[in-house]
Amino acid sequence: TLPGELKAALALHLPAPSIVNFSQASKAVNDAIKQENFWKQLYGRDYKLNSRHVNAGNWNSIYKQT
Repeated sequence: TLPGELKAALALHLPAPSIVNFSQASKAVNDAIKQENFWKQLYGRDYKLNSRHVNAGNWNSIYKQT
């Protein structure tokens, strides 16, 4: 079994729609992808982070609103 951090790292290499499918692969994958740090990294990958985002809060919501 892969550690959660590695599952999340793998997911970061997928396009956003594929992340949804990957998250449904197992509870462990879904739990790894629910982590705030994952969503912050995903936001940083897809959008430019700036100083106003340093303590932005719920990264999942921020990503989905963008």
